[in-house]
Amino acid sequence: DLYMRADELKNCVLPKWATDKKEDFTKAADELYTSTKELQALKNSKAEEKLINDGIEKVHTNYQKLEALFD
Repeated sequence: DLYMRADELKNCVLPKWATDKKEDFTKAADELYTSTKELQALKNSKAEEKLINDGIEKVHTNYQKLEALFD
């Protein structure tokens, strides 16, 4: 489940080689977690398809921000 994975990211310990990115990683992981939580709420509330698609796009954008830290 994506929501659980996003929660795990918030609480993970970065490897030593990435410690200089800790602050940026924490911020990006929090944003991913929040957008994933919002998407789950939209899905559970049977929101309109457009709102769900917007939520999916937000999760995707936040994932890309997190991934970009390690490119």
